[in-house]
Amino acid sequence: VHNVKLNGRKLRVGSMRDIGRRKRLQKQLERQIQLLKKRNIEIAKGNVRIFQLTEKIRNTPEFARAILAAESEDEILERAKEMLTDKQGLNYKDVVFYIKEGDYLVPRTSTDDAKHKRVSIRDNNRLAKILRGDVEDVQTRPGEELIALKGRKRLIGVLQVFFDENERLMFADSETVRAEQHNILKTLAGIMALTIANLRLFRQVERQSVIDQLTGVHNRRYFDRKILQEIDRVQRYGRDLSLVYLDMANLKEINDQHGHDQG
Repeated sequence: VHNVKLNGRKLRVGSMRDIGRRKRLQKQLERQIQLLKKRNIEIAKGNVRIFQLTEKIRNTPEFARAILAAESEDEILERAKEMLTDKQGLNYKDVVFYIKEGDYLVPRTSTDDAKHKRVSIRDNNRLAKILRGDVEDVQTRPGEELIALKGRKRLIGVLQVFFDENERLMFADSETVRAEQHNILKTLAGIMALTIANLRLFRQVERQSVIDQLTGVHNRRYFDRKILQEIDRVQRYGRDLSLVYLDMANLKEINDQHGHDQG
């Protein structure tokens, strides 16, 4: 609308046009821009997810090498804890290892300060159910994974993993990525469990090789190894070494009359 003078007269001149089509095109363009932004955000999230999964997969061989090089069960658990929570590596927030000892799951290694209690393997506790394989009946909490530690068909324990919150939110809306995350943890848990089972088996065989099954005392193989160690020791420190022989007279008659346990 414009106010004008024409031949001494005041006039008001106005014009009108339909901009409905332009408005509709504008809204359509805004929707397309929002959709494009959303797609770009999803692509960015997807790239981050792929990167995080790739990093975890890339660190799996290093995890395996570190675990296999451990010489004791405690060392296996300690190395696994450090690598699982390494910010530059697998990047999990917290881990707790529950190891089966008799009829209980005992917390052996943990990264947080919470007091974790032992759990009876016969209870309806979530950890006990995971150990027994009743996974369908277990409700995991947000940002948590429970993985059974089983090696050579032996129940070793349960691994409890807590995710970093940002990572949890990143994985939450992708079932496929969450499943892949679970599979990575199962692989890591399997490496741990198999290593522990092999170590226990080695210790058992090693003990059986030097212990007489009937009497429970050390055998000739142990004696040969131990006497060489003692000879090395006395030579190193310049000491004397004495070896005492005991001959049990009439031991056969005692065994025959009273039995080997008495003998």
